[in-house]
Amino acid sequence: MSSPLATFRKHRTYWMAGLVLLAIMAFVVAPLFDYMQGRIQNSDSGDQVVVRWNGGRLTTRELERARQQHYKFVRFLSTLSREVLEAGGQPGIPEFAFSPESKQIIDLGVNVQSSSLAVIETRMLADFAKLNGIEFDDDAADQFLIAFCDKCVSAARLAQVLRESTDNQVTEFDLREMIKLELGAIVARQMALRGWSNDFKPDDYERVRLTQTPGDMWNDFLKLNQSAKIEAFPVLVSDFVKTVTGSPSEAEILAIYEKGKNRIASPVFPEPGFMRDYKANFEYVEGNFSEWIEKEKAKVTEEKLKAEYEKLIGLGQLKYDPLLDKARKPSEPGTAEDPATSPEATPTQAAPATPETPAPETPAPATTDPAATVPQSAAPEGAAPQTPAASAPEAPAVPPPKLQSSKRSSSQIRLVSAQDEPKAIEPQPAVEPAVEPVVVPSQTPPAPATEQKNAADAGLPPVVVQPATPGAEAATVPAATVPAAETKPIQRNKTFEEAKEELLDSLARTAVIDALQKELTSANEQMVKYASAHRQQALLLKEGHQPDIKVTRPDLRKVAEGGLKYGESGMVDRSKLFATALGKSTMSSTEQGMGQVPMPNYAMNPNYPLFTPAQSLFFDQMAMLEQRTPDFRQYIFWKIDEQQAYVPALAEVREEVIAAWKTQKARQLAADEAAKIAKKVSGQEEPWKDALNVAQQSLIVTTDPFTWLSGFGETPRISNVPTLDTVGQEFMQKVFSSQSGTAGVAPNQGQNIYYVYRVVEMTPPISELESRFAADPNKMAARRVGLMTGQQIYTGLYETIEDRLNVKWQISPSELDEQ
Repeated sequence: MSSPLATFRKHRTYWMAGLVLLAIMAFVVAPLFDYMQGRIQNSDSGDQVVVRWNGGRLTTRELERARQQHYKFVRFLSTLSREVLEAGGQPGIPEFAFSPESKQIIDLGVNVQSSSLAVIETRMLADFAKLNGIEFDDDAADQFLIAFCDKCVSAARLAQVLRESTDNQVTEFDLREMIKLELGAIVARQMALRGWSNDFKPDDYERVRLTQTPGDMWNDFLKLNQSAKIEAFPVLVSDFVKTVTGSPSEAEILAIYEKGKNRIASPVFPEPGFMRDYKANFEYVEGNFSEWIEKEKAKVTEEKLKAEYEKLIGLGQLKYDPLLDKARKPSEPGTAEDPATSPEATPTQAAPATPETPAPETPAPATTDPAATVPQSAAPEGAAPQTPAASAPEAPAVPPPKLQSSKRSSSQIRLVSAQDEPKAIEPQPAVEPAVEPVVVPSQTPPAPATEQKNAADAGLPPVVVQPATPGAEAATVPAATVPAAETKPIQRNKTFEEAKEELLDSLARTAVIDALQKELTSANEQMVKYASAHRQQALLLKEGHQPDIKVTRPDLRKVAEGGLKYGESGMVDRSKLFATALGKSTMSSTEQGMGQVPMPNYAMNPNYPLFTPAQSLFFDQMAMLEQRTPDFRQYIFWKIDEQQAYVPALAEVREEVIAAWKTQKARQLAADEAAKIAKKVSGQEEPWKDALNVAQQSLIVTTDPFTWLSGFGETPRISNVPTLDTVGQEFMQKVFSSQSGTAGVAPNQGQNIYYVYRVVEMTPPISELESRFAADPNKMAARRVGLMTGQQIYTGLYETIEDRLNVKWQISPSELDEQ
């Protein structure tokens, strides 16, 4: 496998092209993002209510201020915690976590998220605690700060840290109010997890935490480290839908509709959803960089290639180093890592010898390659020089060590068409390096005298052969090219045929970058011109005026005739847009502080205005990792139509509701059939033979070993099992509760397949897992699993809290952090 650097060199021009396209986006798109930002922020001139609940509400302005305040609050606690730790203390509040090994703060003890949803959740939870008779006062907030400082920070220094870390924008009053909110939210979370217990004391900080018992930690450790290998047979729910008889009653239809009318359907969730998602239609032009390259190559003439070749030769930029070429392709036959298959000279393993440590001699077959007879780049200090020997007697070949890193002269082609013309380089006279004889121990008979004479005629130094045993006579053999360690590599110019493909590629890219930029810029200018006129007309109509001139929308089909591609997404929701090439592209804006954002996350927004052009870029990073030619595509698009999300009337979705009822009935039939098969499979010598016919047996899949959860350095998640269809928590629970050799039934996450599974093996042995568990002092991975489990439990309970608070969203939660 070639090295990452070799992959980069191979695709370096693609990277250059990508950077150029990103630069185009930065300079051309910035004004559009400025307009977009202002349009979105000013879409409602008033202070709109975001959400209401029993006991409170938040408007857009209040929410934004709360977000900013919470961000400063987290920054204050982070700064304060570092001061406490540096003074030898540790904040004495529940859930504060610090890793002595990495010297990193793992958890500040409060919610550090400053998103809109996180801020709203904290406010609601604090109000929920109040409704249950729990409210914190200023004394409780002061006690929190005292515990946090751990007697390591004075009151004066605390006030100074508050001013400095918050830019003097958070007062002591604000700080206490935020602490009280956080404490109230913490208590409400614990109440949710513990069943609404009312015996909590506000100053009992040690109880404000979710503990993980040793048994829980062991089970969480197993989820990450124990693997299962299974055989599985799918029983499809869809095969049983047609066997469902009868019809649902009106009460059943109404119940199913009410349960799913505010939910968007998803193939990975079993609950039905009838809400119509937001949809939009995007019109775009696409510039496919790879396709333009191939078209441009066909236009480059042989004469132009030769002229470019002569130009670069004159600039000294088309050098060829055989040793460097081998280092680039270590996995190919005939390279430094595969000397046995090389049709050329096999390098020796001899290291520079000294009188104390003589180096062994390893002769190699003669070579006819002219490049092999010139001195090559010096080996690094302590490494073996690559020395092909001329006409050496046959001897067992000794494989050389892998090439070590060394200073190398670049043999890459520079894209001079994008640079200033450099001054002509005067040729320098070659300097013959002084080469001393190299002493090696003799392992072969002396070379023939004629070959010694040939070596002398060629001006090569003799190699004095050290006797292998005491008393043996030294012999002189013909020396191969052995440059001194300080000798610079001597390279030759590439031939025209060797450089032809690189020249063709570089010339085509240079031409394409300019031509593609010109077409995209032209399309963008036409769209921006229309967008500006369209916006002005909309303002006039809003004010009751009739526009004097009708603005004609540009026909992007004709605009694309200059070499771009035209496309239209059609009315699609977010998931369908993500499946398209346009939806896989990303947008960026340095001026607006927006990094690489998936195009649907920005454009699939009701506040994103119609006919507002924007640009995005698609770069196939997976191709780079797989060492394929990466694909660059640049898009200029705008939204031409949209359909707002809405809850349909029962009459509109009645057939869907009935289909959902039939699916629920069919699931039970499929589960029953799967259970019958599993009973036949259990305990049999040939488990599947008697349970399934030949055709059914062909559907059995055997998985590779998989764990319940994956993700040691990140948030744990349900492992993906490629041969199965989106398995979830229930599937993993049942499989990992089974013993080797036993069979069972487990549905996939969407409950449209019931798998009959048989556990082939569980690995590694429990004794090994116990040893690994005992040897892990921190068990951080298992702790993360515990936190994730607690969060999942809390998420379900939080929905109950919203019901109790009678929460009414005026702006959809899914839209809040996209504005």
